[in-house]
Amino acid sequence: MNRGLFGFLIVASLCAGNARGDVRMPAIFGDHMVLQQDVKLSVWGTADPGEQVSIAIGSSKGKATADATGKWTAKLPPLPVSATPVEMQVAGKNKLAFKDVLVGDVWLCSGQSNMEFGIGNTANAKELIPQMDYPSIRLFLVPHTLAFEPQTDIKQENLKGQWVVCTPQNVVAIGGWNGFSAVGLLFGREIHEQRKQPVGLIGSYWGGTKVETWSSQEMFKATPELAHFVGDFETIKTGHSDILRKYTEETLAKWQQDHDAWKQLVSQPLPQGTQRPKEPQRPESPDAYPQYPSVLYNGMINPLVSYGIKGVIWYQGESNGGKGEKAGEYQKTFASMIADWRQRWGIGEFPFLFVQCPTWDFGYFWIRIRDEQFHTLAVPKTGMAVSIDVGEAKEVHPKGNKPTIAHRLALAARRVAYGEKIVASGPLYSSFTVEGNKIRIHFTETGSGLMIGSAPSIRPNEQPKAPEDHLNGFEISPNTYQYFPAQALIDGDTIVVWSDSVATPKNVRFGAAGFPNPPLNLYNKEGLPASPFNTITGAPALPAAH
Repeated sequence: MNRGLFGFLIVASLCAGNARGDVRMPAIFGDHMVLQQDVKLSVWGTADPGEQVSIAIGSSKGKATADATGKWTAKLPPLPVSATPVEMQVAGKNKLAFKDVLVGDVWLCSGQSNMEFGIGNTANAKELIPQMDYPSIRLFLVPHTLAFEPQTDIKQENLKGQWVVCTPQNVVAIGGWNGFSAVGLLFGREIHEQRKQPVGLIGSYWGGTKVETWSSQEMFKATPELAHFVGDFETIKTGHSDILRKYTEETLAKWQQDHDAWKQLVSQPLPQGTQRPKEPQRPESPDAYPQYPSVLYNGMINPLVSYGIKGVIWYQGESNGGKGEKAGEYQKTFASMIADWRQRWGIGEFPFLFVQCPTWDFGYFWIRIRDEQFHTLAVPKTGMAVSIDVGEAKEVHPKGNKPTIAHRLALAARRVAYGEKIVASGPLYSSFTVEGNKIRIHFTETGSGLMIGSAPSIRPNEQPKAPEDHLNGFEISPNTYQYFPAQALIDGDTIVVWSDSVATPKNVRFGAAGFPNPPLNLYNKEGLPASPFNTITGAPALPAAH
């Protein structure tokens, strides 16, 4: 070996040793981040085994020692709200400094496509995007990541995987589906304007995904009713490499061959009267819409665990509303996932706010999902934004309803997370009594009274329709399976339901359609719609906080 090469290898070896000794931090810590106020802050990273690490955020300080594997975690005293930027310093054998750090409330925005739906897709994007100039709102978008093992860090892709300031340019440039989540941004803006403090928004979402993909294997192992997801996961994990190999070597290779032939064909003049052949579409990767249990928890939630948050907003459920899904399994998985996330974060029962599935012509099985979401309100410190009045018949991703949904989530946050004594929900079914040939329905969340209302406009420059003179969507049954359209009248804070076809009623249901038509129109006087319900499955045992 010549001396030059030998010397280069020595230097390279020393540099590699030094790199291993550097204090390193996961991507969720960075310039422009928002740290959660009023909780013990977890700060973590890696260093040499046994290395002493000190952390300082303004006057708050902490220390940690790297364990035998090089991991370290420090707990810092709670920080007060600060809209004045501070610096976070981390020092071991090297020093890290994160600048322009604010202290406020951090909300995790998660779920599937209607949460992923970017601000640039909204019906009034040209109006909304220029408004997104909020120096005290910060954004962090987690790139799509599928993983069969729990990950400890987030990959970075351009502006994804790093904190950015909320500006009209950044809300679109950050990537995602034509920008950062519209629901997340509009929710964060309302919280910021209401609370007058910094807000951090972490976007971790993926369209078309089921609730089980966001749930940990440990939770499934600890929940007997859901243990089949463990076997599903292991089967898929074992065969996934073969699936990808087949996709690459066979499916993709065949498409490439067909595509090359198509390019050759269209590069030449076509005979007169011959139509241009369609371009062969590249087949989607098996990872394009991951429905495997736990893989998104592993790749997109686990790296965030322990980072201080105020709570979660969640928009998901549509993908579990299909034929063949087991009745009750969504509710069990969803409630167990909430409990599991809370236990892993270790900061108590943080608020978990979710959107109930809206109307959609093809969403017949969403009737069950809506009911299971309604019953998830039995979980403490949860809130539900009813969206039954702002869906669209033929569009699973309504472009104009995001401001309404964000506002209803913000109302839930003000009630559940911030303790404001406000009406934050529309009427929720609680019980019923049979009165001869009629059934009287009792509700919670009646606000200042029940009323016949109408849906807010979800299209720009469209005026809401005038309310009808009667209630829609009620059906009554003499048994458990045969329902008849019913008349319904408001009587104080109750609804009296009856039908001339049913002499001895047993049950009532409301909103039992994928796309109720005519539209449901029971509201409280605060303008919030009633949730669909049926008296057979009953009402959730609401905690006192509701």
